[in-house]
Amino acid sequence: MKPILVIGARPTFARVITEVCAQRDLRCELGGADVTDPAAVGRMFERHAPWLVIDAGWQVELECAEADRDALHLAQVAAGELLARECARRCAHLVSLSSVAALGETDDHALVAAEQRVCSLCPASLVARVGALFGAHRAPTFAPDLVHAVLDLAIDGAVGVWHLATAGVTLSPLADARRARPSSSVHLEHA
Repeated sequence: MKPILVIGARPTFARVITEVCAQRDLRCELGGADVTDPAAVGRMFERHAPWLVIDAGWQVELECAEADRDALHLAQVAAGELLARECARRCAHLVSLSSVAALGETDDHALVAAEQRVCSLCPASLVARVGALFGAHRAPTFAPDLVHAVLDLAIDGAVGVWHLATAGVTLSPLADARRARPSSSVHLEHA
């Protein structure tokens, strides 16, 4: 069975992803390549040959100091585009964990444009907009439940932008009301 390749996750979140995958008998590997270097990304895909890539690098932005945010965002956009191209070239599904900053009063037009670019470059891509994970100061989402929901969507072949939050928490009053079947305690909305 081809593995799930996880890129950009903080160590704690990477551990959650690998544990949930193990519970579901899914092979999961962590990618450590420079995702802004096309040659390194190519070698990483050759080495792992994933059927699914989870790009968790967007989540790091939620934890960064404001001063570093612009540089980080530019690197994430470049990495997201590179991963989307490589996934499309290799017929792999891509899940990009994005931020709720793309919604509501704090609408981040650059983030929305980056999400749309990823979806256009890789038709088999899913952008999951999520809030902070358990323990942070924003509306929390329990990390294992989030991973289960993301895996359910990926296995079902879901594409496009999805909003994921703890059941009962609305990410934005502007979010589309169309809902998918709930997974665990995570509420799903297709954008």
